[in-house]
Amino acid sequence: MRSLDAIMTPYAHPRTIAVAVAQDAPVLSAIDSARRMGLANAILVGDIPSITQIAQELNISLDPYTLVQESDEVEACKTAV
Repeated sequence: MRSLDAIMTPYAHPRTIAVAVAQDAPVLSAIDSARRMGLANAILVGDIPSITQIAQELNISLDPYTLVQESDEVEACKTAV
């Protein structure tokens, strides 16, 4: 079994993940932490105005992310897959 430190070590090439319905504060906070730790990059799929507002409230820059507009939650899930 690997130690927590081994799991949390930044990758040489972080994975890119698609995040469906990204207009959620805990989700944005978690993905931003993962990006800053060097664990993952993200494509944020959801309602961009809502994502932007939440990111501003959390003081998260969206510059490192690719944003994909999809207001419908079901369609956002389909798009992210």
